[in-house]
Amino acid sequence: IDFHELRNIVNEALSVLEHTNLNNTFPFTEINPSSENIAKWTYESIKKKLNNDYVKLSAVTVWEAETASATYFE
Repeated sequence: IDFHELRNIVNEALSVLEHTNLNNTFPFTEINPSSENIAKWTYESIKKKLNNDYVKLSAVTVWEAETASATYFE
């Protein structure tokens, strides 16, 4: 995969979450914006645009702090 394309896909997914109150951002108006739920939402958002016959998203890890993270994978 072209890393420029990958960067654009990731940035597009994350831009929805940047500089916003997550409690007012869908789907977190419906579910708790926990690290686990953010990791799952991010995984699903990137997977929609990335997965094909040659590239598969394996996991997304969201870090809360230096020693605290949540990882989502399928």
